[in-house]
Amino acid sequence: MAVGVSQEGLPALAVSYADAGRAIDAALAAPLRAFPSRSAAGGRFEVFFISAPLPHGRFSTEKAAAVLGWRARDRLESYFRRPASML
Repeated sequence: MAVGVSQEGLPALAVSYADAGRAIDAALAAPLRAFPSRSAAGGRFEVFFISAPLPHGRFSTEKAAAVLGWRARDRLESYFRRPASML
């Protein structure tokens, strides 16, 4: 899955279906007290960037790692690495 495209032609966010499923599992298994929004008045949802590491580094998945214990397992370099002939 990919969402949007950066100016460099890379997807803004990209994650394998397996990693997306693991992120959902981690979110459902996490205790409510683990979510920072629960400490804010009326917090009802939490936002996480779920993505494989991408070269532009525009979005950090550190919050997902810290709160959910989730990190992408699948690397998607083959989808965004250009062959040497195209450089």
